[in-house]
Amino acid sequence: MVKTNSIYSSFVGILVMYIQFYLVLIPLLVLLLSFLFHRFVNQKQRRVYFVAAGTLCTLILLEVGAMFYLKHADRAPAFLQNAIWHYYEKYDYKIIQFTKGAGVHDPGLFYRLKPSSSFTFENHEFTDSFYTNSRGLRDDEPSLQSPEIICLGDSYFMGWGVKQDSTFSSLLEKKSGSRVLNAAISSYGTARELKLLSQLDRSNMKYLVIQYCVNDWAENKSYLSHQNKLEISSSADFDRLQKEHQLSRLYFPGKHSTLLGHLVLRFSVNRLRKTFDLPFDRFKLVTDEQAQARDFLEVLLANKHLFTNSQVIITLMDSQERIDNHFLSEVDKLLQTPRFVELYNQTTLIRTGKMFRKEDFHFLDQHAKGSAYEKLSTAVLDSIRAR
Repeated sequence: MVKTNSIYSSFVGILVMYIQFYLVLIPLLVLLLSFLFHRFVNQKQRRVYFVAAGTLCTLILLEVGAMFYLKHADRAPAFLQNAIWHYYEKYDYKIIQFTKGAGVHDPGLFYRLKPSSSFTFENHEFTDSFYTNSRGLRDDEPSLQSPEIICLGDSYFMGWGVKQDSTFSSLLEKKSGSRVLNAAISSYGTARELKLLSQLDRSNMKYLVIQYCVNDWAENKSYLSHQNKLEISSSADFDRLQKEHQLSRLYFPGKHSTLLGHLVLRFSVNRLRKTFDLPFDRFKLVTDEQAQARDFLEVLLANKHLFTNSQVIITLMDSQERIDNHFLSEVDKLLQTPRFVELYNQTTLIRTGKMFRKEDFHFLDQHAKGSAYEKLSTAVLDSIRAR
């Protein structure tokens, strides 16, 4: 169940940080510029004008610099990168399901993409057109009719950051000649993916491709702890989250440099002594892979009736730093135990840990590019042909 506070709380917090930053920075700039101009400008009135103009120009330059590094994060100095990544994740990047005109509430799944629509989804590193069918999936209408392959997953398989014809399912369809349905939706965990699968035409499904991400674990654990039931929040909760997201992403002059300045200061202080709570860690290693694998397989086992006559292909997609983990190895071990042996013969694992290069991912956003899906679709097709 998603719990939301006031839709204005995040925005008010941003404004407080904004005011704090300028209450400190502007007096310092005025003192510094007054000292500098005191030596070169004799007339007091002219000196006031120069100080005011210098302060304004400095603030504008800081904001322009922040904008530049958000557009070209790979060029940012090392001391800025943690702050830029944190700022992008918390205050800047748009989440598709909470973007107006892109996501809608669903009473059984909490949300899905807006059915039978077209819209543009963009962040700093990409701008892509989305076209959805009547089920709110990023695919065409014919793909809903008796697909041979159905692909489940989250934002990675949905195609966050790639063109519609460069998604994993689109490439697999072109290469295989089979009808493939892209049933992936941003931020869905395995449990919700399988509930969505129960609503789709599975009469001709020969292969079910499931993409796992470490973010799926929280939903899978919740599903199992509630006796194999999903807790779905209300339409009012979805509306509040969507409005809160839009407010927190609202741009106003000075926002980028203000919040980045705050974060640079906090990261700098934390290097000397842990003072500020900054839980975001882009390079944090994946842990508890065995527990993740067990919960994942328990969710599959509870929904085995949905794919009894199909082969299941499981793969892993995550950010580049987290994709080389042991989740699939743990799945492989557990499939050979008595508890999950009934899944063993119909399951194939496609390991991705060594498949990709740094260039296959967006630097700031860290979702995969089309080149990653080219490689993965080839690997999955090879596995299908081998069978």
